[in-house]
Amino acid sequence: MLPSLYQMLRQVLISLTLLIVVMIGLASAQQQEQQQQNQQAQPGNMGGIYRLSFFEFDVLTFREGKDHVFYQMTGFRGFDGGSGARNLSVDWNYEKMLLMGGDIDGHEKVESEVEQILHSLPPFSIEYIVPFQLGFAESAISVMGGYTQTYLTDQSGKNPQKENNSAIYPLIRLRSHYYIFGGSVYLTGMPEPRSTDIFFGIGLMRIESTLRAGIRRASILGDVSEPEPWETRYNLGGEAVTELSASQGVVFFQRAGITVNGENYGFNLDFLFTGDTGVIDNPYADGIGPIPREDFKYVTYMSTEVPDRVHLRGVLMRAAITYTFY
Repeated sequence: MLPSLYQMLRQVLISLTLLIVVMIGLASAQQQEQQQQNQQAQPGNMGGIYRLSFFEFDVLTFREGKDHVFYQMTGFRGFDGGSGARNLSVDWNYEKMLLMGGDIDGHEKVESEVEQILHSLPPFSIEYIVPFQLGFAESAISVMGGYTQTYLTDQSGKNPQKENNSAIYPLIRLRSHYYIFGGSVYLTGMPEPRSTDIFFGIGLMRIESTLRAGIRRASILGDVSEPEPWETRYNLGGEAVTELSASQGVVFFQRAGITVNGENYGFNLDFLFTGDTGVIDNPYADGIGPIPREDFKYVTYMSTEVPDRVHLRGVLMRAAITYTFY
């Protein structure tokens, strides 16, 4: 019963998404006509307006090389200074949304039914903006909420496979989901057609992460003099050993951004600066599968001194198309 209900809800989400796009298209001409009439009737809009952001491209850039989440987890030098996580809304978790199935790493196995549905959404945000008198300057304030996600793989590092090709090295796939809530001040005043907005704000985000982590290769030791190979000691058979886990956490952020407006459509560039609050449980802290953490010392580039929980300290850049309902 649950799988059929789950698929039905996904189909409903698809239909609602398409309906919203159609409604925006149909409303565009009417909005432009009403906007021209309002501008002729009064100089400025004294009421609140809504702004929808969609078709996002997200990049999570770590502030320092050692902030890379996989380096924190393993101490493996191939991840020190590795690249950040990326996501494009037209390439979101389409396996779940369109193909009604899971991704190749099986992340849905550690998600609830509700989480699977929510995590199938493409990134978006909606913001409500109202006029505000800031000192002697006309400005505006807003509240916003949104959802986005990033996906990070071990191959996003500095290619540890080539760096340590004959030894055991980590296998990690991380998908993080961000539920964003915040408020901002528009220093340039109320948004208007064919104008540019500059804003600053603060807020918090709930981060839900699913992680497949393990040891990619178990047939050759970092220390070839080890008398008892790992695949014999732990009966690994030369195969990778991995496990799935899920974590949640809440972090505060500072926000800065700029929006370039057209008549209704525009472009938004948003930067969310996150701190070092731990939000992801580290599976390597307790060892992986049958392999205890103490035995990581036999792997040339992994450390036994790793934290129980790691952070995502960095800058989440969100570039998106906007539609403003003036």
